[in-house]
Amino acid sequence: MKKHKLFKIILSIFLLFTSISCEQVIDCIKERRPDLISKELKAGPIFVTYNDNVSYEMLNTSTDQYYISSVSIEGNLPPGLNYSIVNDKVNFSGIPKASGTYEFTVSIKVTPLNDNDETENLCNSGASKKYKITIY
Repeated sequence: MKKHKLFKIILSIFLLFTSISCEQVIDCIKERRPDLISKELKAGPIFVTYNDNVSYEMLNTSTDQYYISSVSIEGNLPPGLNYSIVNDKVNFSGIPKASGTYEFTVSIKVTPLNDNDETENLCNSGASKKYKITIY
């Protein structure tokens, strides 16, 4: 059983190295990838304008060479709130129309600002994290 597992590991490593470039392997080893910053989104009163945001960082490389190219939300935002990309942050704004605690997952994808820096060289161009907003 142990020999079979070892063989699978060696085969996986071989396939990894033969299917991607050395530069990609080095970048993955350096773990160049985006990460959403953990924070507690502020609570807000019902029927009052709400505004808060979530930002990201690049692990092991500079954030200023990338931008958020797409955002998706899985779960429920408070009714009346929307999200958008503002100043390279995911912004939540609007007038909440129902009280409660709303939990959701934010997923982003980043893209290099300059064509010389390829997204494929990132270990992963996306990041996801869970957040919640309480409306009272």
